Amino acid sequence: MKLCSQNRKPEKYKQTEAMFYRRSYKCVYLKSIAIFVVVLFVLSVKPGFLRVPSENHHPHRFIKSFPITTTVNITPKVITIFQTINYKDKYCVLYYLWDYDSEFATMKNAVTLVLHASPTHLKHLEAQIRSWTGPISVAVFVPTPEDTQIRKSGIRVKAIFSAIRKLEKRLLAIQNDRSQIALHVFFEKKGTSECPTLNISRNFDLEFPVELDEMEHFTLPVKLYPINAGRNIAREGVMSDLFISGDAEQVYSDGFEKVMSMIGAELIIKQKRKVALVHRRFEVADNVELPRNKAELKKLLANDSAVPFHKFVYPIGHEIRYLDDWLACPDDIYNAVIVPYNNTLWEPQFVAANNIETPFHDERFPYRFKSNTHLAVLLCYHDFTFAVVDNIFSVHRGIKYNQTLENEFLYTYGKRNGLHQIFNIFNNELNETYPASKVDQCGTLWFDVPQNVTLKSNCTS
Repeated sequence: MKLCSQNRKPEKYKQTEAMFYRRSYKCVYLKSIAIFVVVLFVLSVKPGFLRVPSENHHPHRFIKSFPITTTVNITPKVITIFQTINYKDKYCVLYYLWDYDSEFATMKNAVTLVLHASPTHLKHLEAQIRSWTGPISVAVFVPTPEDTQIRKSGIRVKAIFSAIRKLEKRLLAIQNDRSQIALHVFFEKKGTSECPTLNISRNFDLEFPVELDEMEHFTLPVKLYPINAGRNIAREGVMSDLFISGDAEQVYSDGFEKVMSMIGAELIIKQKRKVALVHRRFEVADNVELPRNKAELKKLLANDSAVPFHKFVYPIGHEIRYLDDWLACPDDIYNAVIVPYNNTLWEPQFVAANNIETPFHDERFPYRFKSNTHLAVLLCYHDFTFAVVDNIFSVHRGIKYNQTLENEFLYTYGKRNGLHQIFNIFNNELNETYPASKVDQCGTLWFDVPQNVTLKSNCTS
């Protein structure tokens, strides 16, 4: 791990100072010393300006070091220097562009919502903080900066960082300056030997004003969004003992996090059971209010304004048995009902322990290629059981009746480029690692289900 003293005065920082003071060599030298003294004084008073999180403070982080952040007041600008971190030699990560408030950082038994996002999906964070009561850790994938000074970088990068700063101000205003979200930014490394230090103005949203809605005009720099790298980077930012990996567009019912925290504290933390706490997911029509509790959900289900998630496009991946019994359960009872794992296409979203026993997402699976489905397969091989929790749920705006052109394009693109071979590699690794009895129990992950294979849905016996 790099020590704080090793990074306190990087060469790039000195170059930044010199850029602002060029009157003479002597003047630069004296002013550099003066600024260095001022920075040291500020750091001694407010250690939050420069921090390398300790292992005790962040017990669940599984990487070696985190960025050093230094704030330097250079009138009329305030420049923040961020050291990005190399991630598997493929990406550079700016961890904690936003950081948790201490209230959320110390919620050990809370469930942290783990999200990934492209810039176009940042707008959904406002709905998340209105429905989620625990911490949120989100990783945002952005284009690679063309210059270490963001204000001099490409138009897309400027727009994105400006929109992120503007969103941060709006969310803090909603939360009375209590930061519920840790936000991490990552981008492709693109063959550079070292990940860069980024110099970002804290007033960037004023220097380069961009609205969040304008992010729709900026496409991602890659054809296949690195969804699982985003999920894993966001999970590395989790400080609580429990987590759930979700989607930015998903909204959770009232009391969801508190119920999951209560059940998880008993079954997962206290009893140390390897269990994934699953919730039911639904789609809701565009012209109705989102349901906040089961009574409201029942009314929407009765008039077909709500349906189980992906009922019309991919039911085998999302159906869960005993829906009628779940709807009939008294509202004040929160059981966790065990369901069998008998379908390798099932894609449950779940709360689990944030420790090394819960596998991370396999980053070889790209966007739309069983990128989440394979994790349930791994949980089975790791001896997890699945239990559906009563009375809490999540909803997604819009009922999907047909596959989108994007999904069809990605499927064709992936098959043409040999991505289906990942499934063969994955299954071969399972066969070589586990006994035949375990393989028979947990099954095989299919890219395309062969015609002679019949899979059961988890809504049937």
